[in-house]
Amino acid sequence: KQGELGPQGARGPRGKIGSSSATLRCSRIGGIVFKEICFKSSQLTRNRDKVPSDCKPWQPDKKWNEGDWWALASMFKTKVKISSDIDREVDGGRCDNHQAVMSFSQDSDFSKVWVNKKTFSFNPTSQGETCNLHNDDDTVAVYACAI
Repeated sequence: KQGELGPQGARGPRGKIGSSSATLRCSRIGGIVFKEICFKSSQLTRNRDKVPSDCKPWQPDKKWNEGDWWALASMFKTKVKISSDIDREVDGGRCDNHQAVMSFSQDSDFSKVWVNKKTFSFNPTSQGETCNLHNDDDTVAVYACAI
């Protein structure tokens, strides 16, 4: 047989406060982490930023390459099959006129690409640039979100 429950003891010392996981904080706003940065996307209907809900956009100061562009495009594409081949004409470009980090059309032959020059070091166009974020009806813009 067990006796009565005794009085509650003194409160113990507070535990260490650790940093919360970027992945956890990002998932709380519906984002995806790539290279320790939280990203969200939106489908564009015109040549204007469309910042996703709960996202405070910023442009990471990086020197990412075409492989990094493709990794992000693969994470945020909304069509089953899109091309990793970039349309190197003038649509899109490497510019700094929008809040997004990048955008891409989802063509099966060639993708029209806009990248933010603060984040990417490669140039997706070779014959000039329009600096248009929206380049087709199925354009997706990707934003880095401060968390």
